[in-house]
Amino acid sequence: MRYLLPAFALILAVVWLGLVNPWLLLVPLALALLAFIGPRWVARRRLASIMAKGDVRALLRAWRGSVTGLSYPEAAIPLMIATAYASFGWVDEARRARAHVVAGPALEASREQLEFVDVLLEIYEGDRDEALRRAELLVDRPAAVSQKRVPRRIREVRRGLLAIARAFAHRATDDDRKTLIAVRKPVPILAWPIRYAEAIVAIDSGDWARASAMLSDAPAWPENSVFRTFQRELQSLVAARVA
Repeated sequence: MRYLLPAFALILAVVWLGLVNPWLLLVPLALALLAFIGPRWVARRRLASIMAKGDVRALLRAWRGSVTGLSYPEAAIPLMIATAYASFGWVDEARRARAHVVAGPALEASREQLEFVDVLLEIYEGDRDEALRRAELLVDRPAAVSQKRVPRRIREVRRGLLAIARAFAHRATDDDRKTLIAVRKPVPILAWPIRYAEAIVAIDSGDWARASAMLSDAPAWPENSVFRTFQRELQSLVAARVA
């Protein structure tokens, strides 16, 4: 009874709106849609802002709320931390967090994310051929037994990761360039790896203006981020060509 009365009142209100003016039914529909989409939109905008600033600690704070209720925190938490550090080029910190991922059912369930972290770290550490091999295997991996097909977001992450690996290996195709542009917004966690991959592709193709644009507005990366080295080296190449 406690919940039936409010539900009944809500139904009567909707019926009354429909009788008064059918167009008024759009109001509750719009409110319901806003309540469903609004939080996701805000979360995406917040993640995009954090990525633009290069603030790994802010990302970890933002993700802290998702820790509550995790089935296997002993594996999920260090993997989440490793993902955040890898996305900002903090190689040593990502490796340390990666080493604390505990084997077990949670590890198998998070195998996709683990591969994501490992491929990024291999790219950063210069093992580009191995990173490319693993990224190619990942993009062809079939859906899980419980799924009919690979979810769209996972496909986007895989495609983006493969395009990044090819760019850093200086084997990018025109399709890879298009992929980097296409996945930049839907996969914000790869924002900076994609930016540097795009800069490399532009330099390899002689598009110095685009390379310069990709390197602009970068945050002041700390010494422990490999992105600081990428930024300095790529900017030097562009400056030498433009001068």
